[in-house]
Amino acid sequence: QIACGGAHMLALSINGFVYAWGDNEMGQLGLGQEEGFQSEPRGIPALNRKGVVALAAGMFHSAAVLDSGVVMTWGANDSGQLGHGPPLHHRAAADACNPTPRPVEALLLSVHEPANQGPNATIKGSETRGAANKEPRTR
Repeated sequence: QIACGGAHMLALSINGFVYAWGDNEMGQLGLGQEEGFQSEPRGIPALNRKGVVALAAGMFHSAAVLDSGVVMTWGANDSGQLGHGPPLHHRAAADACNPTPRPVEALLLSVHEPANQGPNATIKGSETRGAANKEPRTR
């Protein structure tokens, strides 16, 4: 599988390794640092042989789904798109991006919850780690 971002690419090999290349301005390659353009594929150590089954790439952020159901995100977080907490304008500038894949904690409970909530349910984390509330999505 491959995923195309704004100016970066992700690829999942048949042997379970995840590779990234292209622009890394906001850490969207998942290599642990924000700077540096990578013209050739580089392995993402935090994801290799972790059971990645799906990849996605946005303009400056990326995501992976593991076979356990865990969602990992990395890259820019200026709009809260990583799911790791408030967007940049509510946080310190140092939190503008996360260059290393990490789990979306608010979704961790959903991996083990019954699937009877349907497609219109979302999971909203609270300030207490591990707590979640179900609220219907509005369009």
